[in-house]
Amino acid sequence: MSQLRHVLIIASCVVALTQSVHVQDHPDFTGTWRVQNVQASEPRRSDRDDGGFGRGGGGGRGGRGGFGRRGGGGSRDGAGGGRGGGERREAATLREGDVLRISQTAERLIITRESPQGALMTSYTFDGKEAKNRPSPDLEIKSKTRWEGVAIVTDSTQTFASGRGDVSMKTREILSLSEDHDTLTSTLTADSPFGKRTVTAVLGRVQQ
Repeated sequence: MSQLRHVLIIASCVVALTQSVHVQDHPDFTGTWRVQNVQASEPRRSDRDDGGFGRGGGGGRGGRGGFGRRGGGGSRDGAGGGRGGGERREAATLREGDVLRISQTAERLIITRESPQGALMTSYTFDGKEAKNRPSPDLEIKSKTRWEGVAIVTDSTQTFASGRGDVSMKTREILSLSEDHDTLTSTLTADSPFGKRTVTAVLGRVQQ
């Protein structure tokens, strides 16, 4: 009986150690982050004018890329914006000065984005199950979030309703941390009927 007890104790320790190592394989993104720099590629199609990727003045309500971000006016590098001059839409992206507040558990990631347009909170699970969000009456977003090594990857399909019919686009956002865990990088690729574009945002940790 004593030997059986010892075997059970050892087995429990092995399981606990394995779970601990597995959790440590995933970095902790918890913290407050401020966008320091945004780099955006040009759309890969020549028909990017007339609103295109945030070139127009008036931003649409936008919605969630990987983060649940809200659209706004077009920024200097075209990283913001929504409708622009026409009916075209794009995934709203981070802009310099935006703040992200991230809370992470083993099962869930909760992100609150604070921008001049207001605050928007989004919750994700790491089990790969599809989540549906409707940040505005004319926008529906379906997304799946998962770990890929030490990075968090979110694949989304955004569907915009307009007077000329629905327009859909796919986005993929990859979140990664620097080795010292003081720099967060968001790489968002949006693929829509109007072109393909990649926006990379670098965020610094805000010391509390």
